[in-house]
Amino acid sequence: MAACAADLASFEGECHEVWIAGLECKAGLTCEELAALNDGQPSACDVELGQQAECAGGCSVGGGGSMDGSSCQWMHECPSSRSSR
Repeated sequence: MAACAADLASFEGECHEVWIAGLECKAGLTCEELAALNDGQPSACDVELGQQAECAGGCSVGGGGSMDGSSCQWMHECPSSRSSR
């Protein structure tokens, strides 16, 4: 989790905290809840996801990681620039 949080440094201030909260929320979901979330169904993380969408400001963001928590990847693409980690 700490490695993933460090990778979100491009989000500053309040938005950085919003992304950390979103990661923490998703980490607490069961596999079934996470699969439902990925299918667009309501989840316990809806508040955090809404806040993340506000911070994304028209950019598309996604991420994932290894099941053992040893690595993570995230993508942040904006209309005028492209950034991925």
